[in-house]
Amino acid sequence: MTDDPRPTGPHAGRGSGAVSGSTAAAGAESPVRGRPPAAAVKDNDWRALPVPTPDQGEGEGAGPGEGQDATTVSVVIPARGDGGALALTLAALEAQRYPAELLEVLLVDDGSDPPLEVPREELPVRLLRQEREGFGAGRARNLGARHARGEVLLFLDADMVAEPDLVAAHVRWHRAARDAVVIGPRWFAPLREQAGDALSADALAQGRITELAADVPTEGEPWWVEFVERTDELTVARGDLHAAVISCNLSLRADYFHALGGFTAFGRRGIEDTELGWRAYADGALLVPDRSAGAWHVDAGSHLMSGEAADTKRRRLPLLWHHVPAGSARPRDAARRFLVPRVVVEVDGRGHPFEEVVDCVDGILAGRLRDVAVVVDLADDEEGRLVREALEPDDRVALDGDGPPAPVRWRLPSPVPVGPDAVAELSEPLERGQVGIVRVAVPVDTGEDAPEVVAIGWRRRAWCRAERVVADRGGDPGDEEALTEVIEELFGGRWAGGSAHGFGAQASPSGGGASPSGAGAAPSGARAASGAQLRALSQAQREEERVRDLLAKARAERDELAGRVDELAEQLTRAQNRKVVRAANRVGAVRRDVRRRAKGGGRAS
Repeated sequence: MTDDPRPTGPHAGRGSGAVSGSTAAAGAESPVRGRPPAAAVKDNDWRALPVPTPDQGEGEGAGPGEGQDATTVSVVIPARGDGGALALTLAALEAQRYPAELLEVLLVDDGSDPPLEVPREELPVRLLRQEREGFGAGRARNLGARHARGEVLLFLDADMVAEPDLVAAHVRWHRAARDAVVIGPRWFAPLREQAGDALSADALAQGRITELAADVPTEGEPWWVEFVERTDELTVARGDLHAAVISCNLSLRADYFHALGGFTAFGRRGIEDTELGWRAYADGALLVPDRSAGAWHVDAGSHLMSGEAADTKRRRLPLLWHHVPAGSARPRDAARRFLVPRVVVEVDGRGHPFEEVVDCVDGILAGRLRDVAVVVDLADDEEGRLVREALEPDDRVALDGDGPPAPVRWRLPSPVPVGPDAVAELSEPLERGQVGIVRVAVPVDTGEDAPEVVAIGWRRRAWCRAERVVADRGGDPGDEEALTEVIEELFGGRWAGGSAHGFGAQASPSGGGASPSGAGAAPSGARAASGAQLRALSQAQREEERVRDLLAKARAERDELAGRVDELAEQLTRAQNRKVVRAANRVGAVRRDVRRRAKGGGRAS
């Protein structure tokens, strides 16, 4: 069977749009029976999600979750050529402590020559084929996912040998949260070289992988282990946790995978799983690094631990720059434009003179933050036409529409003056994952001691998760008041004084046109704040920003030193591993010589 690659993932704008997990994508084949709720936990605190342990089963050979509906699982394995490991991979799946009748395997041949054949058929295995077009792992995974019947998609590599609890460990999270993305660790060991004939498909089908690997030198993937540990198992609030997503041992609910748009088929190694991880994280997914869902590479080392690693990382950089706006890969001070910017600012220009709208947009684009795009909502009137004539030639400005899916989005209910540091300073706590929403207000002399909210900023991640949680609770995902309450509950919120940051310092008390959601000068859900409180807040905000700058510099220095240490440690680890493997090879050779001589009646020298 040959199929075309799946279209690239969507890049919707504000809110979840086409990539939200709140509705199943059209064309997803798996049924949605008793779909669990979204993860109503703080940010990425997966430990707060109640799940059974992998050994709490429904009887012999069953998965976790006694009394729950059976969850069907489709294991998708892309492969190109078969060096003998594929039979081992399938045999280890036969040994899973999960009901065999709930499992299916989709083996996707990525243009092998000669074509692959299924080496074992004890489990239901469907063989799909696609034409070879460069690096095709992402296309192959999408093809398998489109033909899968399971409620959960589990992606494994073709040279991976799963621990017996791997499937059960993955599934338990998908029974608890429909937007969970589960990443299992992979370990590297020269199993085929060291275990010899003992590493057979029949032995793995009996669940003996742990026994066979006991005496073989083993290591985890250094960068993954270090990143997960440094982020306290991905529970530290920060904007780059998506980097932990690796596709060789990864699972999502099928409807959520299709809603995200699947893998973007870049045809290049080392980018497709990172980019899917970013889209899932930005969509509010709960990233779960489950160390009990482990699998072994049957040969020592991975591509990214080999001599080709530097070239792979270099060749993926342009794609990372444009498609993954968070993390350390993108240059922070680059003057050029990127496909997905770090920040989008939406300005409601309806009902305002075109000079005010253009001045506001000029202030945003002239600011310290260069990695920014602007969306302007316009009325179909004379002022709107003047704005369009003034701004349409600038490709940094979108007139109407949602704009790109930046990790941080601001909405200005009316055009106001924007200082050079305003967007950069106030976006920082959102980009770092410290809060989910920031509201900026200025005092207004209206006869009442109340402020005017001139800007609202939120994390895309927080907004998308809140839409699903509000729907689960029986609310309207379009209700901004309900969304704001959930964002503050799960991600935290902050008020900021506009005058302290050069944001709306000269705001007019008359306000302007309504925002797209119907919010006026003070949006739904805004807490009352007096002018006196706001002035005190502004003073405190200045001191907070000064302390934050000092902390940021300290963190940068710490991260730079940590990076140097990690690089040296990785070099040392590789050197030590080579020594250990060589020593183990010598020991293995001696053992084999002893056994051979013993069988032949000879005597070892």
